Amino acid sequence: MNEHQKRIVIETQQWLFQSFPKCFRDDHALPLKVGILQDIFKAIPENSSISRIQVRRALKFYTNHPLYQKALAKREERFDLNGEVIGNISSEHKEVAEKAIALRRLKSFARRAKMGPKKIG
Repeated sequence: MNEHQKRIVIETQQWLFQSFPKCFRDDHALPLKVGILQDIFKAIPENSSISRIQVRRALKFYTNHPLYQKALAKREERFDLNGEVIGNISSEHKEVAEKAIALRRLKSFARRAKMGPKKIG
């Protein structure tokens, strides 16, 4: 992802945070309703500069974030755009989140091992 694309993802996430503050939070993540993307598409104003592609990318970035994956693994409920409980998280989705967290942790350890021990002084 180049710098321009990163900026657009950040701007789109800011739009999500402002438009749906009970659902999207920057201080913690709530597991989202399956199919929430379609709900977001319906909520985009006609004259908005936000595109469906931008929303899709921002949502992918948001849901792949470690905080979201941890919330998905630990919480029991999913939430809609109003921050209301809409259903439960399946055991399969919890398992996928736990595997994603473990893989991220392994990759982090591997990077650290490649760099070697920290030098003091």
